[in-house]
Amino acid sequence: AFATDTKEFYVSDGTQFNKIGKDELSQFSEISVESNIDTWHLSDTNRLDLNPPENNPTGIIFKPDGTKVFIIGYSLNSVQTYDLSTAWDLTTAGSPTQSEYLAQSGLSTTQEDFFIDSSGTRMYVLSRGSDSVGQFTLNTAWDISDITFVQDVHMNSTSLSGGVAGFVTGEGNPMGMTFKPDGTIMYLIGYTTDDVFQIPLSTAWDISTHGTITSVDVSTENTPNAVQFNNDGTVMYIMGYSADAIHKYNLSTAWDVTTASFVKRTTAFIRPLEGTGTGFYYNETEQKAFVCGRSSDFAYEVIISKAIRFSDPVSAEVIQGDKVIANEL
Repeated sequence: AFATDTKEFYVSDGTQFNKIGKDELSQFSEISVESNIDTWHLSDTNRLDLNPPENNPTGIIFKPDGTKVFIIGYSLNSVQTYDLSTAWDLTTAGSPTQSEYLAQSGLSTTQEDFFIDSSGTRMYVLSRGSDSVGQFTLNTAWDISDITFVQDVHMNSTSLSGGVAGFVTGEGNPMGMTFKPDGTIMYLIGYTTDDVFQIPLSTAWDISTHGTITSVDVSTENTPNAVQFNNDGTVMYIMGYSADAIHKYNLSTAWDVTTASFVKRTTAFIRPLEGTGTGFYYNETEQKAFVCGRSSDFAYEVIISKAIRFSDPVSAEVIQGDKVIANEL
């Protein structure tokens, strides 16, 4: 139960909310509890120093249960993983484990972002140095100490890399990547074009099966470097370090960025602790978000505020009666 500043009271029975006013009882069906990006801010306590070993961290991912955090950066061109003894609590991180050197085959240095699928067995690495995406297999789920290179594709050339033809985006500074959860679409973002690119994959998780590219302009942020989605693909979040904010877009067709429309952005909130935010992770189910950056070399939790959404009320008049004292009944 809670009260508002108008002295109306709300009681939840688990499925409905009842508003008791002076002369009326209203009943609402609860729609959802949603994140309210207006008041997102960084935690100055739940944070992790990433240097050493990585002094240019660029990407951050968590195991879905929050017990591992993974970091990539372009100083080491490898992935580090930290076990968290308390889920989502960066202060409980142990010593990092490091992957092998990732710049191999046609995949160059300057690793800007990466993605690990929900099974923990597939990893994709975005290299700005070679404008390419590399695909790796984690031979044991969530263990980056034992990985196998699969293939890489260029994102600015149709030329072959290891026998695999690339595609052309025109993005000279690729900075962020993610995937649709079923592996049928890969998304890339960069600050040359200020676009999010949508690359369909005819075979899920196989980046060599890329199809026709579509894109959307997200120049509400002119240095975009990370893209994330909510669970059903109807909301897209863009992070960039020019506006020092997270930008929210609604997608009228789930997972189709060409249907995106700008909604709002947070107030500037990253720079007081991190001058160059580079990596962004968002988990709607757990209502968790984190950023990392190469100025402080820290990872920080983003404190997510929540807003309750209600349906239209069904109201009934309150009949006034005589006051009754319970113990006199």
